[in-house]
Amino acid sequence: MAPWPTDLGWLVGELIELSWTYGGDPHDWQAFLTSLYSGHGNDLGAQWNRAAALRIALHLHDFSAYVAWQPHEVRRYAGFLRFLIDL
Repeated sequence: MAPWPTDLGWLVGELIELSWTYGGDPHDWQAFLTSLYSGHGNDLGAQWNRAAALRIALHLHDFSAYVAWQPHEVRRYAGFLRFLIDL
């Protein structure tokens, strides 16, 4: 029921978090995102980073609230979120 950017942003956030967590060739991740946008028929434009940051922040909340509160992980994620938002 949400607008299409919400769904696409959710998925992009998951992929950005996976690439940050597991690494790999940045060109491969970008090719994957480009293919996703192409298949979807839209991209998120200049706001992709904020959509990704929102999804990642919600994931951090869920992990902290329901799995384990780990201050070092919160600080690590906070740094990454700051980086994403400031792009």
